[in-house]
Order: sequence, then structure tokens, then C-alpha cells
Amino acid sequence: MKRLLNLFFILCATIPVIAAQPDHTLSLWPGKAPGITRATGPEVKLQNRPRPFYQLTQIAEPSLEIYLPKSTQANGTAILVCPGGGMQRLAYEHEGLEVAQWLNAHGIIAGVLKYRVPGPAKSGAIDAQRAMSMLREHAEQWGIDASAVGFIGFSAGGEIGTWLATHHHTRLYDRNDATDDHAFHPDFVSLIYSGGLLKFRTTELKAEFADNINADMPNVFMAHAFNDGCQNSIALAMALKQAGVPTELHLFQEGGHGFGVRSTGVPTDAWQERMIEWLDSNGFMDPKGVRSYVKQLGQDLPIKDQSLPTLTKHQQSANWEDAYRAQMRWIKHQLFPKNIGGFKGAAASATAQQSLGIDGPLVGVLPADGAINHQDNPTLDLNETGPMAIETEIGYRIAVDISYEVLTDQQAREAVSAIVPVIELPMRRSFQEGGNQAMNMVASNIGSFKYIVGEDLDPSKVDPNTWDLTLNRGTSTLHSVKGNTANGGQFHNLRKIMNQLTQNGHTLPAGTLIISGALGGVHPAEPGLYQAHFGNDQVISFEIK
Repeated sequence: MKRLLNLFFILCATIPVIAAQPDHTLSLWPGKAPGITRATGPEVKLQNRPRPFYQLTQIAEPSLEIYLPKSTQANGTAILVCPGGGMQRLAYEHEGLEVAQWLNAHGIIAGVLKYRVPGPAKSGAIDAQRAMSMLREHAEQWGIDASAVGFIGFSAGGEIGTWLATHHHTRLYDRNDATDDHAFHPDFVSLIYSGGLLKFRTTELKAEFADNINADMPNVFMAHAFNDGCQNSIALAMALKQAGVPTELHLFQEGGHGFGVRSTGVPTDAWQERMIEWLDSNGFMDPKGVRSYVKQLGQDLPIKDQSLPTLTKHQQSANWEDAYRAQMRWIKHQLFPKNIGGFKGAAASATAQQSLGIDGPLVGVLPADGAINHQDNPTLDLNETGPMAIETEIGYRIAVDISYEVLTDQQAREAVSAIVPVIELPMRRSFQEGGNQAMNMVASNIGSFKYIVGEDLDPSKVDPNTWDLTLNRGTSTLHSVKGNTANGGQFHNLRKIMNQLTQNGHTLPAGTLIISGALGGVHPAEPGLYQAHFGNDQVISFEIK
């Protein structure tokens, strides 16, 4: 009985309360809407359909209703909500208003679309494209991040969402007015128990979708119950897989059709949590302060004599999670399409970690175009690069794809296919006053842009823990230190780095390079000839001008 009562209170707590009046209501079109419709108007609230929610039809004049979250919760992401109804009516209450309330509770701005019904799905997609442009047109007014405007559609709304995703570069109507000068593409698409995607009585996608699937489509999230028409989502997922479109599909054993965001008593309810996690993993749940910090960082980073912004000035009470969110956001928005060349640890020694108040190494990403082959006798000009530091580091090639936790130091050792001597040349830039400077380093990706890569060495023949790492400039020795200076030893430190990276959401591909953090200190790059000795196994020579 106690368990049943607990379940009852949980269900009661999750039943949505119908949203209040919208914060804004906008008509989509100033005159006659383009496309075909069978709606005659005026709008009708259906009374003769036995449903535990109300539905609308005869929508001849489509509109967009805006529901804003509390300002203290708002994160800047906006989602266009598209109810289902078989293109004959709109399940406006439970697939529109209740969804808006759910999104608002997560800090997301919701725009609930009243598209034209009855009518063809293409006309609904025309209305949806117009609504996407309107959201971006009012981005500043409503606090929307114009690069985080997505879509969620239910049932027939999923068909409209598939039109949006597959025609994200093609406006389905001629320009109407200045509103249409704003982008109409969705930055992500969520399709919940979609219908109408398949050719009649087949499992093949309709041509208007199949012929327009390509790799640059927005990321797609799908959820469906197996005891519903899930072949729609399965067929679309297979086509997206073939095209290389990042996609997440959740197929539940039961749940039927039309559950929306209401509690069901079966695992189908989990789709809501999974979608928020998916949005989070793609950066769409980042706080506003993190977003503004990364935007400022992108503006200041190219200016060599510019001090870098401080995370806490943008995100009050920032923590390590915020710092890594900022790093991941910077990587996605600034590093790509340059691509990732490898990964790095920082603050490898126990002394460095103690001084920064951390219990493990910091991590970051190495850009592919920052790699320099040591055989090219590299010369770097400080007038071109700006101020740099010099660090001797031990690198590792990973033998297999790793996207999960490594449990022991021995497992980390066995996952290595080569030991690689590396000289890292991170930028030397100051931060504006305020906040935890280690967090600022992480948020700005630890300034890692150039690194000299030595030859791969057989891990069965060298032990990096026993190496003497010596760095000389001319006849002066800058440092000489053992490899095991890393806190807990090299492979313990490597495991910590790998686990922090996978926890941050990275997959470590086979063959990727991980450098394990500065050993022997960080030295300012000054003009001269340098030699770095990695035991008796390799020497890296380079010049700084």
C-alpha cells in the first residue's frame, strides 16, 4: 500500500497544470497564407470527440503563442511546439500547452504553433518555417539564443518536423516580408511518435523526405512506443544513420499513441528525461552566462594582446561543471570544422594540483591543425604566434575507441598503442580579474593550440615513468624531472585524464593522441634553440624566434 501511495503522489506531482495565457500571441501571416488549406474558419473547439484533452480545428488563420519561463530559469533555448491531430485537427491542450509548461520548467522558451488544419502537411511545414523565422526575429525581445532554436512535433506534428529537417535549406514558399529574412532552419528536431512519414502501406519513407536527407541536417531525437506505428521512426532512423546525421532513437515496449508529457505508468515516461539529457549533451541547456562567456571568448581570443574574459563575470557562482560546459561549447562553436587532433591533461603533478585546489588533472582538446612534426625542424616566430609557454609532456596513442570509464591504471596502460614524446606550446594570456583562475583555464580550453609531436615508441620497450625529461635552451638547463612526477604515476594520471574526458562527453577514437600534462614546470617561450630529451629514447629540437 505504501508503495502504491508513493506512486500515486509521484503521478499527481507530474500531472501538468494547464498553462496560463500566453505571454505573446502573433499572427503568422499579414495576408493570405501561401500553400493549400481546407480550413474555412473560424477556429472550432471540438466538442464531439471523446478525448481527455481538447482539440481544435478549422484553423484558417495560423498563429504562434509564446510561453516564457521564469527569467531566473531561462537559458536562451527556444523550441517550436507542433501538436498532432492527423492534419485534421490539433491536440492543442496536451501536445501543445502542456508541452509548453514542461519546457518552461526546464528554462526553455516555448512557441506553440497553431498551424492550418484541415490541410496537407506541407502547408503545416510552411507555417512552421514562418514561425521559426518569427522566433529568431524576436530573439532579442524574448531572450532567445538565435543559434538554439529547435522544434518538437507529436504525431502529425512529427511529419511537419520531418519536412523542416529535410528541407532546412529550402524555404517552401516565396519571401513574404522582412520576417522571412530571418533563418527558418531548426537547430535540432525532436519527433515524438511521428506518423505520416511512409508511403501508403509500405515501410519506405516518402520521396519528399528520402530524397532530401543529407549529412548537414540538424541533429534528431525520436521517441516511439513499439505498440504504435513505430515503423515511421525506425525507417527514418535508418535513413539518417546511412546519411551520417547524429540521431537518438528511443523505442519503448509499450505506451501506445498520444501520451504527450503525461504520466503513463510504463517506461515511456522516460522520453522526457532522455530528451533533456540529449539537449544538454548538445549544449542547448547551457546557462545564459556560459553562452555569453563563450561568445566573448571567441571575440577576444584572436586579439593577441587582449586579456581573456573571466567565466564568473558572465556566470555568477560558476563551478567546474560550468567551466567544462564552456569548454565543450567553445569546441563545438569555434574548433569545428578544424576538428579535434587529440586531447590533453594539465596540472599533472601533485604539487600543481595542490596549488590549484583540485584532486586530478584538468583536461582540454588539441586542434588538429596545431600539430607540428618534430622532423620538420620547427621554428616558431613569437611575432606570429603571440606569447607562448613551453612544456615537456608524455603523449599516448589510444589503441581502441573509448567512450566509457576506465577502471584501473593497468587498463589504461593496456589501452595504449604507442608512447609519444610531445612539446606543448600553449598560449600565454592573462585573464581579467576575478574568479577561480583554474576554472578560467578550463573554460578557455587551457590555451592549447600548438604542439610538437615526436615519433611513436613501442610501449612494451619504454617505461615513461622512468624517463628523465630534460629541457635545454642553448647551454642552460631549464628543468630535469622524472616521468613519475605525475600524481600517482603516468598511467594513473592517464586514466584520470581519460575518465574526465569521457565524463565530459568525448569519445576517444583509436589512434588519438592524449598528452598527459606538463612535467618540470611551464616556461615562457623566449628566443633560442631548444632541445628536449625524453630519457635516452628521443630528442626533440626546435627554435623560437
